[in-house]
Amino acid sequence: MTKSTPRLAKLLQEDYVDLPARRVVKRFADHHQVSYSKDLVRDLHQQLSDHLKQVEDRWTYHTATAEVLKQVTTVSISRDGAMAHMLDGKAASPQRRRRRLAGWRECMCGVICLYDEQQQCLHTT
Repeated sequence: MTKSTPRLAKLLQEDYVDLPARRVVKRFADHHQVSYSKDLVRDLHQQLSDHLKQVEDRWTYHTATAEVLKQVTTVSISRDGAMAHMLDGKAASPQRRRRRLAGWRECMCGVICLYDEQQQCLHTT
């Protein structure tokens, strides 16, 4: 099992989103004068992925109550792209035999905020 501080895990994962493991290792050696192995970067990523899969079912998105909705005067919707590592490379449809390669894919994420007349945030999803 790979052990690291939350800060190290965050730093390594931020680089691993954009770079292959060997470049992450080189970047840490160049910028931080710290030596890590490619296996550490990959193992840490795998552990974080496994952990997120375990806790994902506990995440819920609560909708605003009817009382809150009566106060809403402004709705803000924002979206952004995020890179996610796809592991299994499943085909897009059953008719297609060719499997997509596993790797990084862009996925969308978004936020909906509800505000009152004084522009105070009442609810965020």
